[in-house]
Amino acid sequence: MANALRFTRHHWPSLFLVLFVLGVSFFGFAKVPPDAKPKPSASWVLTPEAGQIFALVIDANTVWAGGKDGVFRIDRKTGRLLEHLKLGTDVAMVRSLAVCPDGTLWIGHTNGLTWYSKGRTTTFSERDGLPGLRVNALFSGNNTLWIGTSNGLASIVDGKPQLSPLTAKLSSPVVNALFEDASGDLWVGSSSRPTGA
Repeated sequence: MANALRFTRHHWPSLFLVLFVLGVSFFGFAKVPPDAKPKPSASWVLTPEAGQIFALVIDANTVWAGGKDGVFRIDRKTGRLLEHLKLGTDVAMVRSLAVCPDGTLWIGHTNGLTWYSKGRTTTFSERDGLPGLRVNALFSGNNTLWIGTSNGLASIVDGKPQLSPLTAKLSSPVVNALFEDASGDLWVGSSSRPTGA
């Protein structure tokens, strides 16, 4: 009995702290209604018609948004949905977008790479030189369109995708992100290669 009392007295501050944290956590969570959703700021404009969005790019007064249901054109100033591009069922799960200086929109998706301009489209796949069918990242800079795929880095050469020799220098061929800095250096984010026996 003496040992038990000594243990309780010695650990009382720690036990009190644990009970206090549990009590605050329980009552804090109990006060939040189960279906409470965060309210957007009054200055935000929501465009719910676009659904799940994975990629955005701004072109003058247009915001191109790509996601689970394709590509949407949104007015940059009002946030109003202007158009849901009719690109066919092959262009689904859009993961990346890029706009070239000539206004051409490039769309990276799970079924390849699609070029869009003034209602016309062309889709490139592995048959056309794309190193991997899933396009994860796009970047337009220095008159070059860089394409990050599930199987390497590519660029557009003579109007078609071509595997870049830089792919051999990557730790993994799965390219997830692309960015060109002010010096013109290309930064490539790739998945780490699994290690082990």
